[in-house]
Amino acid sequence: MRRWIKIAVVWLGIMIIGGANAALAIDAKLAQLNLNTSNAYLVLSATLELPFDGKLEETIHSGIDTTFVFRIELLRERFWWFDEEILAQEVIHTVIYDTLSKQYTLRVSDKYNEQALVTSNFDEMKTLMTGLVDIKVIPFKHIKPQENYYIRVMSEMEALQMPFPLEYIPFIASLQEFETPWAIAPLTTIQHKD
Repeated sequence: MRRWIKIAVVWLGIMIIGGANAALAIDAKLAQLNLNTSNAYLVLSATLELPFDGKLEETIHSGIDTTFVFRIELLRERFWWFDEEILAQEVIHTVIYDTLSKQYTLRVSDKYNEQALVTSNFDEMKTLMTGLVDIKVIPFKHIKPQENYYIRVMSEMEALQMPFPLEYIPFIASLQEFETPWAIAPLTTIQHKD
């Protein structure tokens, strides 16, 4: 009988921890996915809809580097076969809060450039951190007009490096992670703006 009680207690503990992690999942998604052409490039703009709750805000204000990774893939549709991946790239947004100067430093890097922006306004930092604006994807001359292509984008927050004893506690380690589903747009939605 004691054996069954021990099994029930362990099972209950697993259910509680698993349920707590599911309840703390961050609800994030990509929206306003726009494709344009600019200076002979296919460019992408999108917005990450992410609730900056108390935990995420607290993490940023503690001075810990907070990184959002946007993954972009361009694929060519193929009939009766798997779609061909033409291009895969990452756009990385990292924010660092300086507790002394009370300023946010945002580093944005992609395949073509890297830049650093500094602001002291929290709302401006959120807008910069969650937005992709005219990201160069591929030179437009590499797109064959007779083929069907689509682009897909997803975002994730990289896992934070916790201090040694805390990194092995699943409840604490998974508090700040999220991953969005893929947002997909066919290239027929391109708007030309040169």
